[in-house]
Amino acid sequence: DGQVQTDPNDAPSVTFETLSAVSLTLEFADDFNSDLGWTVQNAGGLSDGEWERGVPIPHSICDRGNPGSDFDGSGACYLTDNSLDNGCNSDVDNGATHLISPAFDLSGVDAVISYARWYSNTRGASPRTDRFIVAISDNNGNTYQTVEIVGPAGPEVDGGWFTHRFVVSNFVEPTSQVRVRFSASDVDPQSVVEAGIDAFRLEIIECASAPGPGDMNCDLELNASDIEPFILAIFDPPAYMEQYPDCDINLGDINGDGAVDAFDIEGFLNLLFP
Repeated sequence: DGQVQTDPNDAPSVTFETLSAVSLTLEFADDFNSDLGWTVQNAGGLSDGEWERGVPIPHSICDRGNPGSDFDGSGACYLTDNSLDNGCNSDVDNGATHLISPAFDLSGVDAVISYARWYSNTRGASPRTDRFIVAISDNNGNTYQTVEIVGPAGPEVDGGWFTHRFVVSNFVEPTSQVRVRFSASDVDPQSVVEAGIDAFRLEIIECASAPGPGDMNCDLELNASDIEPFILAIFDPPAYMEQYPDCDINLGDINGDGAVDAFDIEGFLNLLFP
């Protein structure tokens, strides 16, 4: 009908992306039922709402934007001041509270970090005026790079658990001193700010080397053992594919003309004996 459609809706500023890897190996997981080394730092004169680890108070007792239960069903999570005091008025006030992960050693590797987060900022005198910020550091917390900002408005600022994941190298260099920080704050004008974190996972990205041109037996090395399968690929392609079912016969197309034949012999020998 002559209309322009974009997918996703905000493309090209927003795009789809996917991770290409052989596998993800779980390196660190925390359901927050025990102390695995997280720390809490407060800033800006915080007077209430400090991060703490515990079992959320059910909504049947306290329902002021706070999580009524954890995300993964294990029982506990990190949340902002899990208290019944003052009629459950224990949200973040007059500053910021930071939940900081232990340091992760990602030297020589890359990783995917995922978590579930809860954020509520829709109650009080001035709703939808604050933000929840996730950041990452590659220098033990001396400086941070922002990973995501939730709020002050949007569909994920009225409570509820939402999951997010990101690749470390998209934001910082994977080093031996990687830390993640979750920050909730309430600055003037005041609103009711509640937050939670659960199901934190760090998974190492496993990538395998792929065979290159001339590696006809796919052992990730180019040597004399590739000569026989190279000849087989030229003169009897079906036999080659039967004998090396996990290899791509086109690894023998050295000159890139779309065929594996005698015209590739010179290029193969140049690769083998540079």
